[in-house]
Amino acid sequence: MTHEQAILDELASDVEAFLQATSEEHYLNGAGLKPELQLTPIYARHAHLFERESLEKVRRVQLQARDEPIRRRARHLLDFLTGGYLESAVKERMEALVTRESQATVPVEGEAIPYRTLPVRIANEPDRQRRQRLFAARQAFTAELNPEREAIWRITRQQVRALGYDSSLSMYRELKGIDYPSLGPRMQALLSRTQEAYERWFGPAIARQSGAPLGQARKHDVAWMLRATDFDGIFPADRLLDALHRTLRGLGIDPGGQPNVHLDTEVRPHKSPRAFCAPVRVPHDIRLVILPQGGRDDYHALLHEAGHTQHFAHTRPDLPVEFRYLGDNSVTESFAFLLEYLTTNPCWLEQVLGVSADQSRAYRTFAYLDRLYFLRRYAGKLLYEIELHAAQDLAGMPARYDAILSQATGVQYGTVDYLDDVDTGFYVAEYLRAWALEVMMRERLVQRWGLDWFARREAGELLRELWADGQREDGDELARRLGFSGVDFEPLIRELEAGPPQGSA
Repeated sequence: MTHEQAILDELASDVEAFLQATSEEHYLNGAGLKPELQLTPIYARHAHLFERESLEKVRRVQLQARDEPIRRRARHLLDFLTGGYLESAVKERMEALVTRESQATVPVEGEAIPYRTLPVRIANEPDRQRRQRLFAARQAFTAELNPEREAIWRITRQQVRALGYDSSLSMYRELKGIDYPSLGPRMQALLSRTQEAYERWFGPAIARQSGAPLGQARKHDVAWMLRATDFDGIFPADRLLDALHRTLRGLGIDPGGQPNVHLDTEVRPHKSPRAFCAPVRVPHDIRLVILPQGGRDDYHALLHEAGHTQHFAHTRPDLPVEFRYLGDNSVTESFAFLLEYLTTNPCWLEQVLGVSADQSRAYRTFAYLDRLYFLRRYAGKLLYEIELHAAQDLAGMPARYDAILSQATGVQYGTVDYLDDVDTGFYVAEYLRAWALEVMMRERLVQRWGLDWFARREAGELLRELWADGQREDGDELARRLGFSGVDFEPLIRELEAGPPQGSA
């Protein structure tokens, strides 16, 4: 064992203990089993990980190691430790913010509604005036939290500069190995080339569904439209878990024979309304949490998180910590999207849910609109976050958020969510790369096994082979294994340009 490897192994062991503890804490809070998110004691026990000395030690390994896997481990570890170093500077503030969100209720017309459930209420409210009041109440409380978010941003910015980076943008670019500025023109191309399809297909749909045309529609109008209540009959709550189990069995996975996977379906008052995966001990203890409610959102969320769950559950246990927990999250997100978008596969709809051809065409048209909106929204988010992470201060950023997102989607976004609508660690880029990877992966599966690849054990064997490597490879390397030159947005853009599935109503 080399000296560099010994350094990484020692730190990685402590990192794994830290990740297990924080994942357990997030699970307990998100599953509604614990009212408060208590991360401070965990950070205190592992404080040495997020000291400058640890960061510098790993940086030296990265610079001096001759072995490529060691350098890669060091880069992933440095990325994680730097994120923890920045988070530790604001952990008390962040903990208080998350706890306040989880415990807060918002008064709306005499009713006290939990803040976390307001998005669900908004998306399920057909009356536009009532929906606007619910939305306004949520925005008002979000605005109350903004001064704390702004303080967290400023403290983090100071820490980034103290580490020697001139901006968060340059820091993420170095740590994650993603050329974010080069993604900007690719997102501009996506927006430009899909504009005609967006105006032709999404514009009339949002006007018809909400009564507000593009340019006048609000975020709550999109939430109601994309709730897709007309398709609730296709996605009943009582068939949710059966659909997942049938899908897994089709791929040769026995859902009852995975002792390392725990499915939490219990209803609890403060449980997160959206499914999530808690990889507590990869691959030995993976928890999939769902609050069954029915509807397409539930199916999408469960299948998406099941993609993460199966990826983590099949990861080789002998891989270094950095390749089991860390790395390019474009990889795990691509597997999540692959299962999620089975809901747009006509064979899956017919074979698993028993959907008629007419229902399938109507739903797949809707699903195309949903996908078109979200890809344009995330393209806009990336363009905005490039500016945000390069910014020296927050002056003008609320207005830039509103301008960029509103232009990308044709929906009035407003300024309130300009920090709330930002994922940690520039994750928006990894989502976008994952969307591109999903199309490439799906193309290969369909080419080899047809549209019903999800019912082929051979396809499951290929996926298990890919899952076994955890995140040892980055998104570009995964793309090359699939026969591409790297993460390519062209197949995704072409799919969006083409309009609704052929033959759809």
